[in-house]
Amino acid sequence: MSGNRQSYFDVLDATAYAIHYSRGQRTWTNRRGQKYLRGILIMRGINVEYIVYDTVERMDGTPWLRPGLYKAAMEESVDERNPGRRQIRPSHTQRNSEGRICNFLIHASSPPHFLTGCIAPGYESAEGLAQSSEALETIFLSLGGFEPGKQVHLNISGSMPAN
Repeated sequence: MSGNRQSYFDVLDATAYAIHYSRGQRTWTNRRGQKYLRGILIMRGINVEYIVYDTVERMDGTPWLRPGLYKAAMEESVDERNPGRRQIRPSHTQRNSEGRICNFLIHASSPPHFLTGCIAPGYESAEGLAQSSEALETIFLSLGGFEPGKQVHLNISGSMPAN
């Protein structure tokens, strides 16, 4: 293709490997006093039309991505606190309070949740979010399997409400 136009196959790949994240308005506070925003994550399923997961996103002053469409990649964490954790990292240019590109990942989290500017998928429960690891594994399967460096698209809607 010439110019900036995408080919038909590029457009098909973008829709097949897309995650839609919608921020809600409901909040939840964990046992440590950290405040989280509820939302939903929607994507195409394998044997069903759509898969929908509840999400939590940290909101008490942590970085967050503005609404928009982002390219993202699957990766294994090199963080010494979570070595080998499988996650999805969007490409962006937003900076944190120290002036560095902020981390904003999609990864699993178990209660009481350790998220700093990240989204965790799962099912809403009294403790926050249940079955987060299983939800992320299903997400990887729906995206054609986990493969470090594999490109996906992340569409974010909704702004972070005032803290």
